Amino acid sequence: MTIRFRPPFSARSLTALTACAWLLLLTSTPAAPLIDILTEKKIIKHDLALVPTRTTLLPKNTSLLQKINIQAEKEALKHDLEQGQADITLLQEEISQQEQAIHNNRQQERDLLAELAALEQTLAEQQDKVTTLEEKQTDQQELIKRKEGEIARISVKKQAVLDHLQKRLKAYYTMDKIGAANVAFSSETFPELLSFHDAFNTLLAYDQAIITGYRVTISELQEALTLVDRQKEVLANFILESHQQQDEISRLKEQQQDLLSQIRTQTRLHQQAVQEMDRAADSLSASLATLDQKGQLLEQGFLLNKGLLNPPVTGTILVGFGDEKKNRMGIKAVSTGISIETGHGTTVQAIFEGQVSFAAYLRNYGNTVIIDHGHGYSSLVSRIETILVKKGQQVSTGEAIGRSGPTATLMEDGLLLEIRKDQKPQDPLAWLNHKKLTRP
Repeated sequence: MTIRFRPPFSARSLTALTACAWLLLLTSTPAAPLIDILTEKKIIKHDLALVPTRTTLLPKNTSLLQKINIQAEKEALKHDLEQGQADITLLQEEISQQEQAIHNNRQQERDLLAELAALEQTLAEQQDKVTTLEEKQTDQQELIKRKEGEIARISVKKQAVLDHLQKRLKAYYTMDKIGAANVAFSSETFPELLSFHDAFNTLLAYDQAIITGYRVTISELQEALTLVDRQKEVLANFILESHQQQDEISRLKEQQQDLLSQIRTQTRLHQQAVQEMDRAADSLSASLATLDQKGQLLEQGFLLNKGLLNPPVTGTILVGFGDEKKNRMGIKAVSTGISIETGHGTTVQAIFEGQVSFAAYLRNYGNTVIIDHGHGYSSLVSRIETILVKKGQQVSTGEAIGRSGPTATLMEDGLLLEIRKDQKPQDPLAWLNHKKLTRP
């Protein structure tokens, strides 16, 4: 199996990670944090390395709170929180992609290591094969030397026999030319001469047979030598081919090792990216926690504005908190709020933003508007001639919620304001800006 290298990066991540690899591996200049590179290359769409700027908590000096537009701050805070959550979601997606890339790279690395092991095995087998062939080639060379030695020795023997045979033939020829004289003057009998002639012919035949045998042996040795030479050539070709295969395997092994190095480098880059993104996510989480804390403080804006709230109307305090009062029917009671004298047709304003939880006639109070300011705080304004808001409506600080009039104050004088915490009455004067009120 051949591993094909495929970059495990997403399309938008590849450019940035390649740039990072250049910075980390190809230059001597210290590389910038990877998160900066990712941001610059728009892998991360927002500047995640920076903590959102709107993380400052509300001023400790509560006198400044009256200058803050609470609703605008909440909207801006909501936008920042949404942006931060979107950034974290994007980071989590990127981290997931990087972790998947790390997983893929590790799988590729395992496959490559297995293939490299197989190549190593094949290379070792090829080396063994080459060694065996070279040993056979050496044996063939030794065999050639032996065959050549045998041919040389037989050739020497053949030549000696030829020389001896030539002498025999010469003697025989000489004897044959003077055969009549030999017969006439020899002391040997004629039968003895014939016997000698036959013996001489037998020797000649014997020598001729030996020469013929040497010729056959030399021919066979030469044929064997030719075959051995051919085998030697075949072995040389096998050895050459094995060396070529070794070179090809070594080249593949080098390529696979280079690929393995690339994969490991990219795995390190992915891991570094995950670490940078984790740090960015932690920074964002801390920023979101700060924003959430700010949001909680903003939700407690009513408490933070204690002593700074404008009254629903400007006027004179007729009845204070805890004072004993008596209505026009002579019924006495202890006041759970304050009554403020105001002219007819005056606009009644919400003392702080919140949601209208009640806007109708309330027994023993008259026309009443109750606003929930959050965290258990609520304000009640009654003896309103005309109610201008509805239950469930969101109102802002200073928004008109009604108008005063003569009918609403038939039983008791003044506009009634109560402030409660978890239904427990609070002294409104502790919450209001006294500059807007006068005492009799």
